[in-house]
Amino acid sequence: MGGGDSYHPKGHHTFKEVWSPSGGWWCDPKGWRRNTAFALGLYLTASYFIFQYSAENERRFSHPRHWVPSMLYAKMPPKPEDQ
Repeated sequence: MGGGDSYHPKGHHTFKEVWSPSGGWWCDPKGWRRNTAFALGLYLTASYFIFQYSAENERRFSHPRHWVPSMLYAKMPPKPEDQ
């Protein structure tokens, strides 16, 4: 259960630094907070426009059997009498 030299076999070479496209084991990229906020902003903006498009083009041809959340913002929800 010990660590140290017994962990690596003799003659096994270990690297102090590892290069990888994602930044290695302990990456701390410059501006990560700004980049994360930018990506989150793009994601939320795209989600908003996709939701707006979906809400405008949603059509129900028959009344649902139970309550559906999109009935709150649908333009023309069918009435139970229309069935």
